[in-house]
Amino acid sequence: MYVYVTLYPPLRHNRFSRATVSLKEPATIDTLLEHLFINQHEVGSVYVNGEYGIFSQSLANGDRVTLLPLIGGG
Repeated sequence: MYVYVTLYPPLRHNRFSRATVSLKEPATIDTLLEHLFINQHEVGSVYVNGEYGIFSQSLANGDRVTLLPLIGGG
């Protein structure tokens, strides 16, 4: 299956900003993170097809996934 992934800085550091990623089925957001070598603790928000997602959420061929980092400040 193929999913379309958008990464926001700093998650895209040494990766990509947008790419088509091939995953074996069944796949979840966790599977995608493992494939991209991204730790769950680095991700603040996940969106699948424009809607809020969770790490255990199943993915389908053609899904659009956006990963946003944790934002710190003070």
